[in-house]
Amino acid sequence: MIKWNIFIISILVFATILGMFTQELFYYTTDVLEYSFTFGKYAVILATVFSWLLYIVAPLLAYFFAKKGRIKKSHFWVYLILTVIVGSLVSLWSLFVLGMSGF
Repeated sequence: MIKWNIFIISILVFATILGMFTQELFYYTTDVLEYSFTFGKYAVILATVFSWLLYIVAPLLAYFFAKKGRIKKSHFWVYLILTVIVGSLVSLWSLFVLGMSGF
């Protein structure tokens, strides 16, 4: 039971880190690696979309694991509320970064 909780939490943490640090990814690809500006924009888009997908997958996995009895049903609601609150804030930040990077 604990390993499934850790798995879902690690997905949420990875999605949050990926969503929060897309701006640094953009700066790293354009300034440090000296790739083109277009490559940096596509890297930001890819990181943002992947972060959104992880925020969608986490509650779906929690629901699936709760149905199978691998996690408690009360944990599903905690993961759902956590995903909605944190995911919406991080997604708004990612949209802001996308807008400021030239889209």
